[in-house]
Amino acid sequence: MDAPDSELMKQLAAGEDLALNALMSRWSGRVVAFLFRMTGQHESAVDLAQETFVKLYQARHRYRPQGQFSTWLFAIAANLARNHARWKSRHPTVSLDAADPDTAECFPEPADPGQSPAEAALAREKSAAVNAAVFALHCERRQVRFPRLKFIFTSYEYTSVLHQQVLERLAADAKGRYLPNIPDLVEGLDIVAALRGTEQLLADLIDNPDWVHACQQRVTDLYFRYYDRCFDICKDEGGGASFTAFQIWAPGRLSKLQCDFSAMISPAMFDEFELPYLREMCGKLDYVLYHLDGPTAIPHLDSLLSLERLNAIQWVPGDGANNVWQDEWYPLYKRILDGGKGLQLHGCYDLDGIDRLVRTFGVRGIYLHIWGVPTRQAGEDLMVRAECEWRG
Repeated sequence: MDAPDSELMKQLAAGEDLALNALMSRWSGRVVAFLFRMTGQHESAVDLAQETFVKLYQARHRYRPQGQFSTWLFAIAANLARNHARWKSRHPTVSLDAADPDTAECFPEPADPGQSPAEAALAREKSAAVNAAVFALHCERRQVRFPRLKFIFTSYEYTSVLHQQVLERLAADAKGRYLPNIPDLVEGLDIVAALRGTEQLLADLIDNPDWVHACQQRVTDLYFRYYDRCFDICKDEGGGASFTAFQIWAPGRLSKLQCDFSAMISPAMFDEFELPYLREMCGKLDYVLYHLDGPTAIPHLDSLLSLERLNAIQWVPGDGANNVWQDEWYPLYKRILDGGKGLQLHGCYDLDGIDRLVRTFGVRGIYLHIWGVPTRQAGEDLMVRAECEWRG
């Protein structure tokens, strides 16, 4: 016999997070249907349903089983729907397919340039009918198809709990002993390509440029929706934060930006479709590192150097190329440093190569992250060299 809702909430409050799975399985379909009636939009309903269960999880210790669980649950959902409606009224955005700007999955189908207006209208009606049928099927089966850009942390302990919840637990546990890291959310054309497909997006840059711009703005808006939440959780007492994977910390809003997709487009296309959004993102951050990956991304360096709010560039030579310490990359490093940007290099231990680079460029504005030190003695020798010979 299935445990009653009140018992599942009791288990959840006691730290048995898998009880959340049972509650979601039991109620998610009805919550989505309820929110669909309030919002009139499938994607908004799915998104808000997920937030409803996040709120339920956050309030697990405050739940009291005096009344019906369903009344309490739907009150949470209704409040979120009302807040969502107020937010939409105050934040008008570009509408791509009449979808809620907060949702993350529904990117519009770009118009076929060969269609007449009547054909395009008919295609939209067919698409809407298909979407409605799919939504009805999901409600009937009580399955929730969450937006792909939602960040879900899945493991045996935290199944179906948002990454945000994991960060909150880490932050509460850290207590100054370590820094919880802002996750690498990724952004820009890399996200659009992941959703649309690389080859199709390359064609869209030519056939549907307005659609690409609309998607880029949408991704940028969503990025900061999640970044802001993560930063608020991860920031230290002084307002600083660290960023995962890149071994960096800064006394403010910090992030890494990238566009690996840029390896396949010209500088002109990069300037049109990526640079404006990088500039917007830099303007909303205090400290920014750009991840420049491989020789085919170098043609965009001048554009990157034009970003006044960009602080530093990380260079990665790419697969099969010589490591970062080789002098073939020196002209690139000089351009970056002369352009007023810091330089981050991440490479395998090579004492002679590192020494040659430091003696060529000095240490000001350069951050070296060295891995693969073979022995403890080699590591100590490296530190002695840094202390005695590489000080600026």
